[in-house]
Amino acid sequence: MRRNIVCMMVMSGLVIGVGAGQAAARGKWKSKSRISGDAAVLDTLLEDQDSLNMITAGHTKQIGQMKERITELEDRLKKAEADVAAARKKADAAKSGADAVSKDMVEVKDRFTDRGETLPKFIPHFEFRVRPEYTTNRRDLDSTGADEDMFYLQRVRLGATLEPQQGIRGTIVIQDSRTWGEIPGPGVPRDHLGLYEGYILLTDLWTPGFEVQAGRFAMGFGLERQIGRDDWGNRGRAFDGVRVAYHKPRVIQIDAFATVIQDARTQAGPNEDFYGLHLATDALDFMDFQIYGFYLNNDTAGASAKIGTVGARIEARPVKGLVMEGEAAVQFGKVDNVVANGVKSIDHLATAYAFSASYAVPVTTSPTIGLVFHSASGDANPGDDRSTAYRVLFPTRHDFYGSMDLFQWQGVWEIGPLFSLAPVKEVLFKAVYHAMFLSTNGGVLTDAFGGKTTFPADSGKFLGHELDLLVHWDAMKWLALETGYSLFKPGDVTAAATTVSMDKGSTALGSDLAHWFYFQAKASF
Repeated sequence: MRRNIVCMMVMSGLVIGVGAGQAAARGKWKSKSRISGDAAVLDTLLEDQDSLNMITAGHTKQIGQMKERITELEDRLKKAEADVAAARKKADAAKSGADAVSKDMVEVKDRFTDRGETLPKFIPHFEFRVRPEYTTNRRDLDSTGADEDMFYLQRVRLGATLEPQQGIRGTIVIQDSRTWGEIPGPGVPRDHLGLYEGYILLTDLWTPGFEVQAGRFAMGFGLERQIGRDDWGNRGRAFDGVRVAYHKPRVIQIDAFATVIQDARTQAGPNEDFYGLHLATDALDFMDFQIYGFYLNNDTAGASAKIGTVGARIEARPVKGLVMEGEAAVQFGKVDNVVANGVKSIDHLATAYAFSASYAVPVTTSPTIGLVFHSASGDANPGDDRSTAYRVLFPTRHDFYGSMDLFQWQGVWEIGPLFSLAPVKEVLFKAVYHAMFLSTNGGVLTDAFGGKTTFPADSGKFLGHELDLLVHWDAMKWLALETGYSLFKPGDVTAAATTVSMDKGSTALGSDLAHWFYFQAKASF
């Protein structure tokens, strides 16, 4: 190609030269024009040579770039080959692991069969919990009294669930509950070794979701304000009886039960039975709804109570992070009342309400702010012919009305803010403030300050402030650690009250601060 270009240039020069020679023959500048034509041809040839040199240099650069890309592709290919080799090695290891798991599964299956017969499925249960507690002035709000105490609560549960075939389960849980160094004596309940749960559960009878449970079993509905396991207590709570249920997820859950609270096997009692029906639905993503009806029949002479309780609870989640919850209940029936000339059966009518709202900020630490409110009717005149104090059923009461458990859902109303934070996934910090008030002008509160406490009329309604602090840490999958501190500052009406307890008799309450501290460790699987 280059030779063709040169030939063309030479021929062009010859043509130009001939033209120039003819022009020179006609003029006196003939010699000078011929020289100028040759120079032009030479210049053109030099320019063409420069262009060819530039083209050659460009090709050389492209060739270099192609070599670099080839080298880069070779490096990538080597890396890909190394990755494939590593993946093949991992796949071989995974296959070996799968073969080992398959072998283990065969061995496990062999353990649960005997001469071709399948042995019952076995699920163990274990819990060990220890909780030291320190309290001062908690029983009498008087720093001059000797009520400072440091004690250690311990609970051990050991049990198992056997499932001989699908749909049939049997569970037994043995519990030992005690206080370190306890010396049982007359009138002191023995909390020690006993049966916590022991029942048969039949599931998916006749239709999926239908079940029957009989024996001794724990129950809890909703937030457990009415019926709960009371797990904070060292003994917990379980019921003797029968429960029939139908549970269809995302549609409805129905539970009906009949239980025996106590039976002295004598006509005079004490005989106490408890029945109930609880319906719940979570069909809506943003709301849960529950309604219930309970009936307590206590035939104890002089303390008879035939009380019905109906109520409803709703939990709404209108937006992400916001939870609003409310519960209301009404009680009615007949109860025995001790009057000056004996025992009189009187009408019972009482109410209780609860509301809470909280918002969790959608960030990693989940800071949560909220407000809690509880109210339950009391009885300013317990000696008259009407009973208006709400009768507490069988709840999990801890933490609802203050962690110190000075009050319950009866005769008080309380309100306060809460705050919680999870600095890491396994740790929760929580702070709650309670302002406590009597719901009536004076009256009697059961289990307040360790006994039955009488508050005089016209002495005010403010019971006091309580501040609760808690830190919970799920240290391991099977180990949970928790610590808490509570402070109670009594109000004016509290300082004028008198409490009667089994161990201290009648005691006038003071006006000093009460403190409570605990640490709990719980291992379970």
